[in-house]
Amino acid sequence: MLKWFKVDLHVHTVLSPCGDLLMGPKNIVDRALKVGLNALAITDHNASENVLSVMKAARGTDLLIIPGMELSTQEEAHVICLFSEITQLMDFQKLVYEHLPAGNNDPDFFGPQYIVNEDNKIIGENNRLLIFAASLKAKTIIAEVTKRGGICYPAHIDRKANSLLNQLGFVPPDLSFPVMEISWNASALKLFKKFPEVADYPLMRSSDAHHIEQIGRGFTWFHLETLTFEEIMMAIYNRNGRSISIEKK
Repeated sequence: MLKWFKVDLHVHTVLSPCGDLLMGPKNIVDRALKVGLNALAITDHNASENVLSVMKAARGTDLLIIPGMELSTQEEAHVICLFSEITQLMDFQKLVYEHLPAGNNDPDFFGPQYIVNEDNKIIGENNRLLIFAASLKAKTIIAEVTKRGGICYPAHIDRKANSLLNQLGFVPPDLSFPVMEISWNASALKLFKKFPEVADYPLMRSSDAHHIEQIGRGFTWFHLETLTFEEIMMAIYNRNGRSISIEKK
């Protein structure tokens, strides 16, 4: 029997240069459970070192953690990339790191990029320039994510900065996305009026949380049989009766 699950597929940690220092794995899991989420994806900017720590922090709970990344494409549009296994994500991370700009992060200017364990303890720091775009086009990213068994789609397409629609002005016909994400407070109707082609896509809503209190402010309802990545994939593609909805359930 299918039932509805509350899912937030866009959450950052202290690894993202714009992430609040309270966005450690244990705090994230505690907050997600408090607001009634069933699953969330960890999607730091161009990096993934904290995903496993969040997965460890969620052990023994009913919260599903999905390995992910928010990648900034060569077009400077943000794309959410999700995977079923942490190994797939880490392999994808190697590719991304090969295409980031050379140089070191300036934590005083861009913010620190901390690597932490499941108890929120800082165990390292990522010195790469995670805030900048990778030299990978959106079309290439789709192919590379798909090759690794993952799924990707444009993030916060309603925003004026770092969104596919803002950067390109339209959805290129050669880009195949199964779904598009809108911000937690965006109006789908207003978006359709400005970009009518978006009405052809299913929409997801996420929190894009950079602060603890933001987790779950935006979410999507998933109609699934069981709470797994495979079921979530089926819902995004609207297969076998699985589906998604941004309306209240």
